[in-house]
Amino acid sequence: MARAQWQGAKAAQRTAGERPTLRSLWTHLGQQPGRRTDPWILGFTFDIPIETAGKRGIRMRQTAALAEAARQNLAETAWQVRRRVRAGLLADLAAQESAAIIKHQAQALDENARLLSERSASGQASPLNAAQANLLSGRNRLALEDAERAQSDTRTQLADAVGVPSALWKGSGFPVPPHASGPCGPSIDPNRRAALLGRPDLLAALANYAASEAALQLEIAKQYPDIHLGPGFAYDQGQNKWSLGLTFTLPVLSQNKGPIAEAEARREEAAARFLVMQDKVINEVDRALAAYQSAYRKLSAADTVLAQQNEQNRTLQDLLRPGDVSRLTLFRSQLDTDSTALARSDAFRQAQEALECLRCSGTSFDRDAESAGQRR
Repeated sequence: MARAQWQGAKAAQRTAGERPTLRSLWTHLGQQPGRRTDPWILGFTFDIPIETAGKRGIRMRQTAALAEAARQNLAETAWQVRRRVRAGLLADLAAQESAAIIKHQAQALDENARLLSERSASGQASPLNAAQANLLSGRNRLALEDAERAQSDTRTQLADAVGVPSALWKGSGFPVPPHASGPCGPSIDPNRRAALLGRPDLLAALANYAASEAALQLEIAKQYPDIHLGPGFAYDQGQNKWSLGLTFTLPVLSQNKGPIAEAEARREEAAARFLVMQDKVINEVDRALAAYQSAYRKLSAADTVLAQQNEQNRTLQDLLRPGDVSRLTLFRSQLDTDSTALARSDAFRQAQEALECLRCSGTSFDRDAESAGQRR
């Protein structure tokens, strides 16, 4: 749809530069009694407009600005589609990882419940502890059902973003490597200048302002009348007749003040809209950087805790062989590790989402989306 709007705006550029040139004249006269003349008058006339005050050039600049706004809207639309696809892929990857961790956690919880049930039967553990372990195992199965449902929802979301029916998406997907590389760190310097000079929505607002400025100049130029020359020829009942017409309109009374005031008000509105968009871009850049730095710190802390718990698990496994610790202690440590892994997965998802917001705020916007949107 955005591409079609851009093509229509480009076609309007050609229309703005065209001039009417020829008009035909066909007239039929009623046959009069007693006269033997041709009842037809055949001819043509030219309409040669002479636009004063540079109206044609102003009109072409106005349509060029509108075409540029449509082109920037195409780039913005393509980028938003790309952003939705990436968000869908990230959500699908996070749902897969969460489901895998919960499945691994379910095995540990089931084994924990079995060991406590055996100890309760032999009198080595309290029946209340065994009941609590069974309850935790049941809750984990519910969490696994939710994770699998969330994974199905993300597949539907991804299919919608790509633009295919969700029924065709089953059993297919993009080969996304699990966490091939994390965020590049909190040292990203959001360049406001790059954002203000590169965001398509801001450039579209600037182009709309240029179009409104051209519209105002056009209304001002309409105070000066255009001249139409109308030479023509007619074959009138056997006689050749030439004509030369000269027409123009004088805005003596109003001097086009009403349309000028309307165009000036629309220009002020476009200017205000541009300033609002500019402030929005600056605030988005600052907010996106702050969110990314916070999410990155949280991810770094989660990585540290997860590494510590993995090291603790390896230590417990070494102590399990000589019998210094019980298997129940090892299972509980694995449960804690799985919980931390879930928290780390959520922190990674938040960091990636914050990174995407930082990129979409304009600090690292590229023109790939624009070229993809214009490519055929």
